[in-house]
Amino acid sequence: MIFYFLSDPHLSSQQPKARLDKVVDTQYVKLAYLLHKINVADKYNDAYLFISGDMFDRPRDWYLLPTAILLLRKYKVKVFAVFGQHDTYMYNKTTRQNTSLGILEAAGLVTILGKEPVQLNDWLVYGCNYGQDIPKPEFPRNKNLLLVHKEISPHKIPNVSTLDPYYIMRRNKGFNLIHCGDIHREFKVTDGKKYCFNTGPMVRREATLYNIEDHHPCYFTFDTDENEIKRRKLPADPGEQVLSREHIEQEEATRNFLDNFIEQVESDDEYDSADLINVINSLIDAIDNNLQDKVRDIISAVIEITSEDG
Repeated sequence: MIFYFLSDPHLSSQQPKARLDKVVDTQYVKLAYLLHKINVADKYNDAYLFISGDMFDRPRDWYLLPTAILLLRKYKVKVFAVFGQHDTYMYNKTTRQNTSLGILEAAGLVTILGKEPVQLNDWLVYGCNYGQDIPKPEFPRNKNLLLVHKEISPHKIPNVSTLDPYYIMRRNKGFNLIHCGDIHREFKVTDGKKYCFNTGPMVRREATLYNIEDHHPCYFTFDTDENEIKRRKLPADPGEQVLSREHIEQEEATRNFLDNFIEQVESDDEYDSADLINVINSLIDAIDNNLQDKVRDIISAVIEITSEDG
């Protein structure tokens, strides 16, 4: 058998502000490319696609759904997935059937995994949907695969709390493969026999330095005979060509502004209101002209609210 792994596709009918191309078309090119690969492989060996959550960018996207259904029906790929937080409303079983992913499940195009395993030859496949606890494999000595949507990553990401993948492997020794979703960073770690991994996002929707400079969209494969995970690239242009750095520069300017503001306020014991306004204006004058009006509007609103509160 050949397993194909994809993390966080975030299919959407909406155009992200950071993208310079038509990302709605780009995502279909990537998905069709991968489905075609699996369809061809399935003619010679059993092939399956596993998606570790956030197949969709929002729970319901009726504009997108017809195309997703068309592609899945065309290529007839056996797809297994778990729900991510973007796929559902608080992982409510009552409402999940009314989501885009729930409709794909009802149509028989996607199988949703859970604590009860699905058997694929000599492998048992489990799922941990967003908000759920990781299940315990029924037969730890067997070959077990887990799809999990949790904040698992070896990368240190500002303002994001993550779980160490080696810790996850130690706590869940019964799983040979742990396919992660949620954190949009690619990684693969192993203890020599078992793997924990994340392919990173299929589509680079956010203009982060990681997406622009480091990440090339990809998928992983695992041949059950070879017992090895391989990384394979998806068709994608370089980050510099499809992502704008503009909002990264805006965020950096805002952070610097706030840091300077706090530093100046803390440097003196007392400020009257006139002094404070002068400090704010001097700091605003120091940032990019395109941002000055936006910053002034935000600060004015804050001052107005503060004055009303007394």
